[in-house]
Amino acid sequence: MLPLIYLDARRLLAVLPVIGVMLAFGMVPVLLQRPQGGTTGIAFVAMSAMVLISRLFPFDSSGSRINVLVGTLPVTRRQVIGSRYTLALLIVAVTGVLIAVLLPSMDLTDRLGITALFTVIPLISVAVTGPLSSRGGLGPVGPALPLLCFGVLMLAAVLMPESWQQVLVGFILQAPAASAGIGIVGVGAVLVVSLWLSVRWFERRDL
Repeated sequence: MLPLIYLDARRLLAVLPVIGVMLAFGMVPVLLQRPQGGTTGIAFVAMSAMVLISRLFPFDSSGSRINVLVGTLPVTRRQVIGSRYTLALLIVAVTGVLIAVLLPSMDLTDRLGITALFTVIPLISVAVTGPLSSRGGLGPVGPALPLLCFGVLMLAAVLMPESWQQVLVGFILQAPAASAGIGIVGVGAVLVVSLWLSVRWFERRDL
C-alpha cells in the first residue's frame, strides 16, 4: 500500500503552492499577535486540509486518468481506496497537530478536546467525498465538494436556533474532551460506512 500512498502524495504536490499561500495568510494575524489571530490561523489550516482532500479524491478528467493508471497496477481496488483513506487520515492528523499548536494556553485535556472537535470537519469531508469520488459522480463540481461541506456545516451552525447554539457551545466549553469523544465516535462510524461504500462502488466501476 505504501507505493499507492506515495503515488497519491505525488499528485498533491501540484497544490502545495496554494496551500503555502493559504497558510501564510492564516499565520499573519498569529505572528502579529492580533486578537482572535489563533482562530483565523485555525480556519486557514482547516481550509488547507479541505483543498488537499479535494485533490486527493479525483473527480475530473485528470483524476479519471489516475484511476485508469492504478487499474493497470498489480493491486486491488480495495487497496487503492484504502491508500487514499489512509493518506486522508494522515492529512487530518497533521491538521490536528497544527491546530493544537495554534490554540492558546489551556489544560492538555481541553487542548486535545478542542483540537479533536476542529478535526471533525475535515473528517466529515473525507466521509462524503470518498464514496462520491469512487462512484465517479458530480464531475467538475467534485473538487469543490469538501469546501461545500465546510460551507454547509458553517451555514447550519449559523441557522441553528439560538437556544440550541447556547446549549451546544456551553457543553463544548464545559466538557471539550467529552464532546470531542462523542464527535470522534460518531464520525468514526460514518467513516467506516464511507469506506465500505467507496470500496463497493469503486470495485463495480468501469474504468
